[in-house]
Amino acid sequence: FNYDFDALNKDSPVIQAVYTSLKEVETRATDLFPFWKLPEELNYVISPRQRNAQDSVKTIRNVTDELIEKCKAIVAEEEAVGGAEAWAEQYLNDADPSVLRYFLAAREEVSGEQLRDDLLSLLVAGHETTASVLTWATYCL
Repeated sequence: FNYDFDALNKDSPVIQAVYTSLKEVETRATDLFPFWKLPEELNYVISPRQRNAQDSVKTIRNVTDELIEKCKAIVAEEEAVGGAEAWAEQYLNDADPSVLRYFLAAREEVSGEQLRDDLLSLLVAGHETTASVLTWATYCL
């Protein structure tokens, strides 16, 4: 994503937000009463868990929206100087060598919401896949 989470050196708010969101999804799958379907304002007041989940989603959305806007600016700048055609041959850009930049350059028109969903899918899929591989490798050793 061309974003430094800096998760190895300190607690990253984005990574913590992803963990909180994943935990909330897991918990919702086993809850007897769907608290999350109550009005958002009410949930925010009565349920600390829902408050944390809502705050985590806001954090994730803010960061992904920031990344999308940054990348859109880079792609627009390239198009302004006539570099948009060159992306097909070598889409990596020194300023932003990211999958997001490729998504923007490869598609005609895509909404910010769709890009955010794509980024979140990659982030969660990468997290879960890595965790599964490490668990399996530890087990095999």
